[in-house]
Amino acid sequence: MKLKIEWDRFIFDAHLHIGTFGTQENKAGSNFEIFQDRELHNSEDIHNFMKLHHIEKAICVPHYTAKPEESFTKFNPLVLHAVETIPNLFGGLWVNPAQPSLTSQALSDFYNNDKLKVIKMNPLTWGNTITPDPKTWPEKFAQSMKEILSFAKENNLIIQTHTGLGNSSINKYDPFVDFLGEKLDGLKIHFLHMGGSNAGHLMFVPRFINWLNQGYDFYTDTSHTIGYAPWYLIKECKEICPKGLNRIMFASDEPWGIFQAGLEALKALPLDKTLFQKILYFNAERLYCKK
Repeated sequence: MKLKIEWDRFIFDAHLHIGTFGTQENKAGSNFEIFQDRELHNSEDIHNFMKLHHIEKAICVPHYTAKPEESFTKFNPLVLHAVETIPNLFGGLWVNPAQPSLTSQALSDFYNNDKLKVIKMNPLTWGNTITPDPKTWPEKFAQSMKEILSFAKENNLIIQTHTGLGNSSINKYDPFVDFLGEKLDGLKIHFLHMGGSNAGHLMFVPRFINWLNQGYDFYTDTSHTIGYAPWYLIKECKEICPKGLNRIMFASDEPWGIFQAGLEALKALPLDKTLFQKILYFNAERLYCKK
């Protein structure tokens, strides 16, 4: 039976990007615009996007490009302006432990701004040899990471971190969680994309449930998931970790993802109305908007 949902009241997009990615060089040596006309360049675009898709609330984070400083200098300011001008938009600022001084400056922007909820980072931007595994961290990187995690915990901010291929593979987070252990107590981490690939989903689901059962305050979302993955996680949570059902959120990851496709994929799952609305709205609202 098709669910009857008041879409204009109960959509929370937990992760989308603002800024202009620009061009990317392909293997043939030519430049192309990978997003064409789909990017959300500024506050007006974000506002119109939310209105078009009846999104009640959203988390906006910076784009990132091949020029690592641009996320700090160009896109973090766009987030600050967007959350100031759009009532139900909340934001996350970009940090990178490989750029400690810019990271410290970005963290200072969180003070006295309750519209900022997220510290966003991506291991793919840390360098070829650095992963979430603390054994790969140079000294200055480790100091910056400590600053980030401590700041997040002290200010009740959520870490959004990318999962996917290569240096962002979920199995590289195992030593991160094991090494930090009790230091993660009280820290909220949102693992984006549920592992981010076919192999990643298969590795992510048992790890995520195991971490939750150990008491970690972790979350994930439906963006960039292959068809079976959300239902696989939901079914496992129902059977062995019911509290995990409160930690799965809807996210589009626009423009890397496509909002309509992600929404239709969620609607296709065999969910009752209560669980459907929790994933689509209430789980994110509880995490990002409740003090």
